[in-house]
Amino acid sequence: VRSSGINAEYGGIPSPQAKNQKMAEKFRTIKVGNKKKLNYIRMAEILFQTQEEVEFSGLGKAINTAVNCAEYLKRKGYATIQKIETSIVQEETLKSAKILIVMKRTPDFLSRKPLENNNKNEQSGTSQP
Repeated sequence: VRSSGINAEYGGIPSPQAKNQKMAEKFRTIKVGNKKKLNYIRMAEILFQTQEEVEFSGLGKAINTAVNCAEYLKRKGYATIQKIETSIVQEETLKSAKILIVMKRTPDFLSRKPLENNNKNEQSGTSQP
C-alpha cells in the first residue's frame, strides 16, 4: 500500500484502509446538544481510541456543555485543548454563538483505558463527570 492509500491490488482505487481513515477523519466532530455531558464524554473517549484529535462543536446554550466536556477530558489527563474558535452563526433572522474546541489525546491515553474506568465507576455508582 502506497502512502496515498491507492493500492494496485484494488485496481487503482483507494484501499479499504484509506477509505476507513477518510471516514474516521470525517466523523471526529461531536455536535453537542442538550443530552447529558457523560454521553459526549464517552463519545470522545471512543473516538480517541482511533483518532488523534476530536472536536466539540456547540451552538447557543450547548456552548456550556461543550466547554464542560472539554475541561473534564483535560482535567482527567485524557486530552489537551489545541484550539478554541468562536463565531456567530446567522440562520435566517436568528443569530447564535458557536464554539469549536479541538482536542488532542495525550500520548498515554491508550494505556489508561478510560472506558473501563468509567464502567467500573458506574457499577459502583460513583461516576461523576
